[in-house]
Formats: sequence, structure tokens, C-alpha cells
Amino acid sequence: MSQRRVLEWQVVYQRDGRCTKRLHGGDEVLFLKTAPDLRAERDRLRWLGRHLPAPPVLGFRPGDPDLLLTRAGIGRDLTDDNHRRKPVLVVQLLAAALRRLHGIDPDTCPFGRQGPGLVVVHGDACLPNFLATGERITGYLDVGELRIDRAEVDLAAAVWSLQHNLGPGWGPPSSTPTAGPSPTRTPWSDSDSLTRVFDLIQVVAPRTEKGSQASDFPPEASWYWSA
Repeated sequence: MSQRRVLEWQVVYQRDGRCTKRLHGGDEVLFLKTAPDLRAERDRLRWLGRHLPAPPVLGFRPGDPDLLLTRAGIGRDLTDDNHRRKPVLVVQLLAAALRRLHGIDPDTCPFGRQGPGLVVVHGDACLPNFLATGERITGYLDVGELRIDRAEVDLAAAVWSLQHNLGPGWGPPSSTPTAGPSPTRTPWSDSDSLTRVFDLIQVVAPRTEKGSQASDFPPEASWYWSA
């Protein structure tokens, strides 16, 4: 009879009936999630893993709550102190992660309805949900809301998370680009304008103009959020 391995564990997230535990024994690190509705995340992890790096699903048990066991991804999430010491790189990594995800052929995605101008979105594109090593994205986490949708779903969450984690002023463009999208039209309606949006958020330092509120988005960037 094989011996059971002893795994140490610690709670890394717990809120509103959802809990994530980090299990580790020897060289192996696993994550066990408990929540009422993890089937969607299981299915999306399995699908995404065929296109981009995502934690492998090792086990799933439906119930009240559901249980989802995955192997740990490689690297550290973008809120880790090692990354936050280089905030410009964090912005670049986040932009690169979303470009890769949005570049997946939406015809291959079974989650959501197809439509013109729609892409595969993460659904919760915040810094803790992306892993990186050095200057390379190495994993996509918490993909339970991954689906086909408009790119600004992710861009809005990304800019909010940059401000929340790096400080006021990080993320939104500081001025309207002369070659960028018009304020009167959706800037994500074609691949060229989407590329320009990502180029904008790659290197944007906090605002420091005298008399301005650093936490406010500049009025000229309103097109960034337009529907």
C-alpha cells in the first residue's frame, strides 16, 4: 500500500464563502479552491491551457461547495514586491498578457457568443491574476469569467488594478494621442486601434501636475472608457 504524503497548507484567500489554500509538500505546490461554482473555472482552465500557460487541473469534485485542485503556476503574480519595484515593467507585462489573450482566435472559444470586434477576455484582468518571471508572463489565474466579450472589459479592470496596486495615476493615458482613436468612436473596434491602446498603457507614469488630483482620470482620456 502506498503511503500518503503529508502536505502543509495555509489559507491564502478567504471571502464570501470562497477559500483558496496553498498546499505544499517537498518540491510540489498545489492550490485547493472551495467555492459554490467552480465548474466554470475548471472548464476554462482546461481550455486555456491549450493556448496559454495556465495551472493544470488535477482534480474536481462537485458539491456544496465545489472543490478544485490545481498545480501551482510558474512565477509570482504581478502584485509581488519583486515586480512592484519595477512599476513600468508591471504595466508592460500586463499589457503583454492581455495582448496574448485577446489574440486567441475567438472562433475556438466555447464560452460566450461570437460577434464582430469581440475577443477572448479574462473577465477579471487584475494584477494578482497574472504570473510572471523576469520579463515574461508565465501564467493566467482565476479564469472563471473568461469568455468572448469586448476588450474594454479587461482594459477597465486592468487600469483600475494598476491604480489600486501601484498608486494613483498609473494606467490611464496622460493625453489624447494624435494618432489614436477618436473620442467619438469605440477605440476597440478594430485591431489597429486596439494595438494603439495597448501601446498607450505600456509606459504611463503617474500625473504630477500642480493642482490636479492624481487619483482622477484626465478628462482627455474619457475615450478610454467610452462604450
